[in-house]
Amino acid sequence: MGHVLIVATTELKRRIRSRSALITAIVAPLALAVVFGNLIGGAASGGGTFDIGIVDAGGTEMSGEIAAAVLADDRGSEAVRFSSVAESDAEQLVEDAELGAAILVGGEGEMSVISSEERAISSQIAEAVAHSIAGSVQSGGQESIPLGSLPLGGRELSVMAYFGASMSGLLLFFTMGAGPRSMMEDRDNHTLSRMLSGPVAPGAILAGKVLAAAALGAFGFVVVWLVTTVMFEAEWGDPLGVFVVLILTVFAIGGISLFVGGLARTPQQAETYTTVVGFLLALLGGAFVPPVDTPAALRALSRFTPNGLSLNAFSALNADEASLADLAPELLALIAIGVVFGAFGVQTSRKLTAA
Repeated sequence: MGHVLIVATTELKRRIRSRSALITAIVAPLALAVVFGNLIGGAASGGGTFDIGIVDAGGTEMSGEIAAAVLADDRGSEAVRFSSVAESDAEQLVEDAELGAAILVGGEGEMSVISSEERAISSQIAEAVAHSIAGSVQSGGQESIPLGSLPLGGRELSVMAYFGASMSGLLLFFTMGAGPRSMMEDRDNHTLSRMLSGPVAPGAILAGKVLAAAALGAFGFVVVWLVTTVMFEAEWGDPLGVFVVLILTVFAIGGISLFVGGLARTPQQAETYTTVVGFLLALLGGAFVPPVDTPAALRALSRFTPNGLSLNAFSALNADEASLADLAPELLALIAIGVVFGAFGVQTSRKLTAA
């Protein structure tokens, strides 16, 4: 263990002296989070807007009053936007994805929803709105629809927190991938052979370099968390939960980065592989798009990526005020990814210390 810490400390000092390492771990994710957060946050406050059409399908005084009450009510979630739609256009608008869903109000106050499997979140919101309206009508309160009680989560999703987590996860691939690359560089300049001539075991060298990369990656993630919280008032959720998800995200992405880097033969190959895999998993995991109505296939794929699992957990902490127990599936999946890919990564990286 002593040799591992010595290697890690030496590697960390070397990485800190490198401006590129600090930019990758801290400056780049923070800058990208601020840019994406402000651009998308300004366009759609709350991390995405769900467009729901309201159709006066009954043409009666009651259906007209109910539709008007929904359109005029300003107590609902800012993430939901209602608009009046003609019955003849509603189905086509939903099919063309111009609306997430549409609610048809019948002549006696009965409700039906036009939805799409590809717009699952909007469909759930529309169902919740229709249920709320129906309950209000049955109680004789159709003039005041209680939209404020819709189950849309504990609070609005913080765009800045979302992109702080997503960009940190993306750049983690490059920070963590530096461990195998450093081994290759030391091999090529014969530093590794000199290290192996001493009492340091090959495994200790690899472990020390990975530990240094993980420490730098986790530190950069924490800096992004603190800066976005203090300077931009981003709400990440329960600090303990955020810290646990953060550490497990570093662990999972570190395992994949070690595996990918171990497949390379040169530092240049390792960097290329890391770039391709990092961006691919980030795209599949939703790093560049807040959790609005993404296609069902993409949502399913995101749950097989460390980025998607991490962002699901961070979003639940933020918007739904989830507890660690609520996040058990995501946390266990992140651990499994880190263990499996990390184990294979160690095996593939051992060749770097051969000879």
